[in-house]
Amino acid sequence: MKAEKGFTLSELTVTLMVAAVLSSFAFFSFRDYREGADAELIDAMQASLQSIVSQASARTDTNAVNLDQNAVVRAVRSDGQLAGGERVEFTTTGAGVYRVVIGINNRSANYVVNPSGTVALTNLSGFSHFGISNNGTIKKL
Repeated sequence: MKAEKGFTLSELTVTLMVAAVLSSFAFFSFRDYREGADAELIDAMQASLQSIVSQASARTDTNAVNLDQNAVVRAVRSDGQLAGGERVEFTTTGAGVYRVVIGINNRSANYVVNPSGTVALTNLSGFSHFGISNNGTIKKL
């Protein structure tokens, strides 16, 4: 008598269930990783904006709020580009107010330049694990 080769239906079902559970863990881990990377970008953009505003106001002897917003936007945009084709938009919405929108999830942040020259994060959207700290920076919840 010849032996049958192959898997039983129950073995295949168990294998598919294990694969489904593992892929769900991978999906949620990747989503949290992507949000963490976007939060780091928000923090880096704030540091870049702070540096540019401080240097520009010192060199031109101008109040940080009164700097040419378009010049600041151009300087921040030339400060770095994301690899992998991630879309990042950095714009100004008025005197001393700047906005960054990141990627396909449209996570965004608004920054305001205070008269003292400090840059503070004022609004954060699209983030479920991050918020704004008391000193105007991004923090993990």
